[in-house]
Amino acid sequence: MYLSIPWMNRLATFAQAFITSSPEEAETARQIRLNLMRHVNLGWILGLSQICRKLQVYFSEGKVQQRGSLWRIWPGKALPVRSFLNCINSSSEARAHFGKLATDSEIEAMAEIEQQYCAKYGRAYCPEYWLPMQWATRICKQAMLHGYCDV
Repeated sequence: MYLSIPWMNRLATFAQAFITSSPEEAETARQIRLNLMRHVNLGWILGLSQICRKLQVYFSEGKVQQRGSLWRIWPGKALPVRSFLNCINSSSEARAHFGKLATDSEIEAMAEIEQQYCAKYGRAYCPEYWLPMQWATRICKQAMLHGYCDV
């Protein structure tokens, strides 16, 4: 199972190798790679925070409650997605490498999904890891369409 976990280094290496540009557009290609890795890291954190208690504590300012066999950071009702993503953004590691892992518009998009989910199902919402992964996939597709991929 350990060997099946997708590590960031391999993806970052592929992004560096395949998302390229002319010298005039080097900064655009760099921004594409950074945004790709930012989304993948956010998805990684959201996915692992569903099963890793230490990660939940780290990104939730210690608001942990056990529910069933998994640990959740949503005590009683729910820690709003906006608050959880702001905790992630306030991490010194995230700020050092990306500034923010989730932009304000991405936080708003996830908060809107949370609102719709809670209205429809009447229960706490866990931010899905696949949403930032979907954003990363769209970045790759746009990079390819605009000629930044050598594949």
